[in-house]
Amino acid sequence: MNILRNNATKDQGRHDGRPGQLLCLLLFFLTATTAWAQKNNTTVAPQSHPQPVVAAKPGATASSIRRITPLIPNASRFDPGKVFLENADLLIANEKRSTEYRVLKGNVKFRRGNMTLSCDSAYFYEAGSSLDAFGHVVMVQADTMRAYCDRLHYYGDVQVAKLRRNVRVVNTSMTVTTDSLDYDMLNDVARYFGGGTVVDKQGTRISSAVGRYEQDTRKVQFTSNVNLTNNKIKLHTDVLDYDMNTHLATIEDQTEIVTLEDGNRIYTSSGTYNLSTGQGTLYNRSTIKSKDGRTVVGDVMYYDRRNDSGHAQGNVVMTDEKKQQTLQGDNVYYDRRTGQSRAQGNVVLIDKKNEQTLTGDEVFYDRNNDRGEAQGNVVLTDTKTQRTLKGDVVDYDRKNGIGKARGNVVITDVKNKVILQGEVGYHNEKTKESFVTENALAREFSQKDTIYIHADTLRTITNDKDERILLANKYVRFYRKDLQGVCDSAAVNEKDSILNMYRHAVIWSEARQISGEEINVHVKDSTVDWATLPSNGLLVEHLGEEYYNQLSGRSMKAIFVDQELRRLDVTGDVEALFYPMENDSTYNKLVNANSAYLTIDMKPKQKVDKIKMWPDVTGTVVPLFLAKRSQLRIEKFRWYESIRPKDPYDVLVVSDEMRSIFGEAVSKRRTEVRR
Repeated sequence: MNILRNNATKDQGRHDGRPGQLLCLLLFFLTATTAWAQKNNTTVAPQSHPQPVVAAKPGATASSIRRITPLIPNASRFDPGKVFLENADLLIANEKRSTEYRVLKGNVKFRRGNMTLSCDSAYFYEAGSSLDAFGHVVMVQADTMRAYCDRLHYYGDVQVAKLRRNVRVVNTSMTVTTDSLDYDMLNDVARYFGGGTVVDKQGTRISSAVGRYEQDTRKVQFTSNVNLTNNKIKLHTDVLDYDMNTHLATIEDQTEIVTLEDGNRIYTSSGTYNLSTGQGTLYNRSTIKSKDGRTVVGDVMYYDRRNDSGHAQGNVVMTDEKKQQTLQGDNVYYDRRTGQSRAQGNVVLIDKKNEQTLTGDEVFYDRNNDRGEAQGNVVLTDTKTQRTLKGDVVDYDRKNGIGKARGNVVITDVKNKVILQGEVGYHNEKTKESFVTENALAREFSQKDTIYIHADTLRTITNDKDERILLANKYVRFYRKDLQGVCDSAAVNEKDSILNMYRHAVIWSEARQISGEEINVHVKDSTVDWATLPSNGLLVEHLGEEYYNQLSGRSMKAIFVDQELRRLDVTGDVEALFYPMENDSTYNKLVNANSAYLTIDMKPKQKVDKIKMWPDVTGTVVPLFLAKRSQLRIEKFRWYESIRPKDPYDVLVVSDEMRSIFGEAVSKRRTEVRR
């Protein structure tokens, strides 16, 4: 039996240098003790019996031997594989009860390697280096771990210690409290069950039904009803791995995390969360919900508690209950403090309150200022006003109701049946004003046939009478199947269907051309109803080759029926040059006449019914074969066929000839568009 004392006896000193005498004394002592023990049914030396599966129970009674302190020279009490008895006030042996263990009482102390154990009493199984310890059990491993409990069972063959009742384990990184804990010394792993609590040096408290701790890696796995709390967060789950070194929690089951500072809640089933930095990486469609009603859901999420910001990836959905908004995208970066978010890939921003939807490849949104900026295939749809804004880049300030767009801009107003497109666009919801510029094109489809209008700048406004007006400024060109025209600036009142054209205004309808400084055209049921030329009007009809009917005057008014001219009234400085059609549909003479007033009444198919000129008429009639070339034109004659739009998208082409006719310098007028 290897029972050691920490201090040497006086006999050691006296017999130092005489090993033979010391050995004789030891043999004599052991022989005498054995004989005494046999006589009294008491033993002090263990027999060669295997270690029991379960620990012995207290209750043995026998005679006792006090302070038995045999000495074994050259024995190392720090042998890592063996348990040594360091001290005991009382040793009791009872062969009738068991020859496998000895009962130790009073100041009991054991050692195994660098670990010591003290208790009030113990059963010691020396052959298997096992023991049962009872009462005020304290186990100390160097300076790294100290354990307390009411009872401890140590199995030497597997090197497992089982601590029971009021268990408390303290090491450099944490404190564990439980009622049942098993400590695998071979693998340096502890496991508690039946409920336990771990508190680390940072003040984080974790409770669970089962816990497993690796001493070398300082990693703990918690299982079943896991609750983690500190001054920053509260966490609940059923499976949690926690690294005491890095303070990193690894989540493997449905988990709820509540941040105490702001009341945010995180719901996830997989990921990691750093309790020191407040940063987490979450998987499996995790959810982050703030106290103010904002929620983020994504396949993968990166969360920063300190900055209250994050990054979500994969089918991300961010909702704002207060503003009734939803932001969707493949990637979303958000900062709750600033209220700013940036979404990328298949982005959709839905505003239920304002009935608006914004889509694009990338969207930046400032919640606090209610402002958004989108890039790439952007579409802003306003269901309430039935208006859509498209562009490569769109900047929308909802607070001020202002939208700006750049690149392939298209503004569609379904309610008013107008489409504006260009490279730069602008819309003001409060003033109900929109404009496009740079290769601008408007399509107005309120009538049966769509009219295409181009200008440097196209603008729509709503006047005080709630009438929507389309304004076109500089190098205006328009095309409709039955009507084409050019001018420097124009205005279209969509309510009364009046087209007002200013400066170098020209209109073509089939073979007829009307031009003047200003032209006003009224359209009814998709056809021209009437037109006026209040200043320096000119009407030209091409008959063929170099022959044209021509009429000029200070002002004109034309009445149309079924797209045909039926009446023409001309006032002031009237000059007419025309070729009357004979009964055989030929032209044989040229008529040139001047008067103060003129009225022409027409029959269907553009046949002249009656011409009236008054009060005084002067002029000539010349046979066509005798007419000189100089007589074929009046002084004001102009034929602008070369700048006439040929098809809907030909309106976008402004030729050098048109620029020359209109001139580069254009004064500001009442129709000029100001940004």
